[in-house]
Amino acid sequence: VTISNSVLIVNCRNSVVHIKNKVKCINIDNCEKVTVICHDVLSVVEMVNSDRIQVQTMGKALAFCIDKCDGVNVFLSKESMEAEFVTSKSSEMNVTIPDVDGEPGDIIEMPIPEQFITRVVGRKLKSEVSHIYST
Repeated sequence: VTISNSVLIVNCRNSVVHIKNKVKCINIDNCEKVTVICHDVLSVVEMVNSDRIQVQTMGKALAFCIDKCDGVNVFLSKESMEAEFVTSKSSEMNVTIPDVDGEPGDIIEMPIPEQFITRVVGRKLKSEVSHIYST
């Protein structure tokens, strides 16, 4: 694959996919128990309709979209620490980052919030992450 290619992984089961080059985007659709190891991703890593997915970045990947998935674990490299996650209709999502203040190899695992509190404030809705995720 090259930088101008998109990678589409569809209907895979019990697989490990290693993408060694820089790619435009990665789409994972209708997969189960799949691990994707990628280097640089220019736009987005998208996961949809999938269960028990792991994505590990070895380089830079700054956007992840998780839609209708259960059991997603994303392992970020130091280069991907500013990543953004867009999620909908998904559960059991975690992000693991290197602990830059700890010993080499130390990691920090954090859940992506699934519950929000929404209030009417004036004429607008204001949503906040539920307090169970703020500790």
